[in-house]
Formats: sequence, structure tokens, C-alpha cells
Amino acid sequence: MQFIIVTRGAGETIMNNQHFVNKAFRIFVINSILSSAGVVLGTFVDAIILGNAFGEVGLSVLAVSMPIYMVYNLFGYAFGVGGSLKVAEAIGAEDKDGVRSYFTQALFFAAVVGLVIAVLGSFFLPTIIGLTGGAGIAAAGDYMWPIVITAPIFILAPVISLLIRSDADPFLSTLGISVSVIVNLVLDLIFIFGLNMGVFGGALAMVIGQCCALAVYAIHFFKKHNHLKLCQTSLSLKAGYQLFQGGFGIASAFIYQGITLVVINNLLSVTVGVGGLAVYNILFNVSLFAYAIFDGISLALAPLVATFAGEKDTEGVYNTMGLSLKTAVLLSFICALVLLIFAEPIAAMFGVADNLTLVAQTIRIFAFGVVQTCFNCVMAHFYQTIKRPTLAGIIYFMRGFLLLIAFSAWFIPVFGVLGTALAIVAAETATLAIL
Repeated sequence: MQFIIVTRGAGETIMNNQHFVNKAFRIFVINSILSSAGVVLGTFVDAIILGNAFGEVGLSVLAVSMPIYMVYNLFGYAFGVGGSLKVAEAIGAEDKDGVRSYFTQALFFAAVVGLVIAVLGSFFLPTIIGLTGGAGIAAAGDYMWPIVITAPIFILAPVISLLIRSDADPFLSTLGISVSVIVNLVLDLIFIFGLNMGVFGGALAMVIGQCCALAVYAIHFFKKHNHLKLCQTSLSLKAGYQLFQGGFGIASAFIYQGITLVVINNLLSVTVGVGGLAVYNILFNVSLFAYAIFDGISLALAPLVATFAGEKDTEGVYNTMGLSLKTAVLLSFICALVLLIFAEPIAAMFGVADNLTLVAQTIRIFAFGVVQTCFNCVMAHFYQTIKRPTLAGIIYFMRGFLLLIAFSAWFIPVFGVLGTALAIVAAETATLAIL
């Protein structure tokens, strides 16, 4: 797989043909989809286990904690995507010093932001729980406390995963995420059912799983072809801002997700109650799993497009984009069909026998927005990669914030929990129409 990212000198023949793009894209997209699915599988597994172990309370605790994960993803993907794009461009331009500088900056700023969040979060945890709609859920603090104080781990994990993927090691990135999911699952079962540690056990299992992922990623730095090394470089606020801005167009989606989660959680708390939070958490986890496919395609195109751009290979850039859209449309249709056909079995996994029909209905409604979501996500990533972050930011602002909040405020008081799924479909469809 190393040959995909290794640059070609001026005297070498540049392979600007569809065969090369197809081969490179195929390798990256498989690993990227698996990696993206692995990232969301952690909370997905938690939702299944906590739902079966504690019912509505367990799912509600996850619902009010999801905005915290969105904050972590915001910084993890902003510094990770921004750093990985810079690293890929520097590799394409054969700039070894640039590669090491961007790698060092990405790790430093991610770690600093994580420490700040951990300190502030530990002081203001009750306020945070109240803001996310969990004021009446006593177990929320038990789950969120270990998640908050380990913020640096949750932010550094996606940063390093994205950086090593850009350094021609997508397999190790996928392996690290897979290991974290397996460890999380095993420890969930041990801590919750074996040791009766409650929701705290679920959070502890998640933290340990992330630590194991970091341990796997560390293997990359002992490999021969590794370009990622720490060095002395500028660690000014300007340097950090430039890295953050490089990935913000994509990562901004997590800001919008976090805010909309807070708004929707509070709307549901008022109109439906704890049961509504539980159903919405299931829908949210199912939607994240579907989005993982699109994110995987997008993350596959990003390092390839950035490398081709660094080589001034315009044909490679647009061949990759065309292949990404074709793949995205095909997989989105398959995903939508699976959700429509298997809505009941999917809902049953979360242990919600009393609300099984309602959960299945929300999943089926969401399925009608999958294709639109797929197109919007891939286009946003493409704009970000070709240095059009404003366009990427507009797409995420519309689909993940402005339109979603507007439709949620309209539909939830009228349709209850079903309104959450209707709002997603309406927001994605309207964004696609505008695009």
C-alpha cells in the first residue's frame, strides 16, 4: 500500500490514468469505511449494551453525553484532517521538514485543547449535564465524569489515526479502531454484567478502548517508511489556527451536531420525556453508522486528492472525485434498502420492546434521506480538500445546523420522536436541492 502515497520524481512517469486512481481509491476506501464504522461502533455498542442492561435510563444517559463526543470529534477531526491534508501535500512535494512540522503541530495543539477541556469539564460537569438535557437523570454524572477527564485521549485518537492514514498506513488506522471496539465490547460485558459497575463501567470501557487504539497507532512510528517524526517547529497560536482552519470545514459538522443534539434533547425532554430521549439516541446511533460509510468514502478521497494536488495532477484529482461520487451513490442506495427492510431487527437490538414499532418507524423515515446525506457529505469533503473550506462550511452549516434545527423545532412538537427523523430528511433534501 505504500506506493499509493509515495511521490514520483520529476524524471519519473506520472501515472495519470484511471487504472491507478481506481486501484489507489479501492485500497483507501475499504480501510477508510472500516475505520469510520469502527469510530461510531464504540458508541453503537454502548447503546446496545446500556439499552439492554438499563433500558430507557441507559439510552438517555448516552443521549445527553453525545454532545461531549461531538466536541471531541470537532477538535480531533479539525486538527486531524487539517494536519493530514498538510502532511499529504508535503509528502507529494517531497518536503520532509514540512511533514514533520505539521505532524508535531497537530499533536501538540490537540493535546493542549484536550487538557483544557478536561480541566474545565471537571469543574462544570453538573452545568454541562443540565445544558445537554440530563438534569433529571441521576446516572448521567457517573457516565460522563470519566469521559470528560480523559478528553486528551479522545481528541488525540482521531488525530493520529488520520495522520498515519495520510502516511500510507490505512490498514493500521483501521486495526487500531477495530481493537478499540473489541476491547470496549469485552470490557462493557465484564464491567456492567460481571462486576455490576453500572453506567460508569460503560464509560470506563470506552476510555480503555481508546487507549488501546493509541497503542496500536504507535506501531506506525517504528516502521521503516514512517515520515511522521517530532521536530522543533513553530507552536504559535497562528500555526495552530491554520491547522485547525484546514480541517474546520469538515469538523464544523460536529459543532452543529453538538448544538442540534442539545436543542433536540431539550425539545424531547419537554414534549416526550425520557422515553423520547431513549428513542432518539437509537436513531442517532443508527444514523452515525450510516454516515460512517459516507465519511469513509470522503476520508479515502482526501489524502489521494491532496497528494495529486501536491503533484499538480489535475486529472488525478477529478478522476478520484468522480469515482468517489459513483461509489457513494451505490453504497447509499444499499444502505437505505437495508434500513427499510431490517428496521425492526435493528430496533430490537437496543432492548426497546415497548417502543419497537416507534423506533422502527423513525429508522425507516431516516432511510429516505440517506442518498441525499451521502452526496452532501462527499461534496463537502471534496471542497475542503481542494482548499474551498467556505463552500464545505456552508454545506455543513445548512444540513447540520440551520435547516436541521428549524425543521426539528417545527416537526418535534407536532410529530414527537418521529419529527426527529423527518427533520433530518427534510434538512438533507433541502441542502441537496440548493447544491
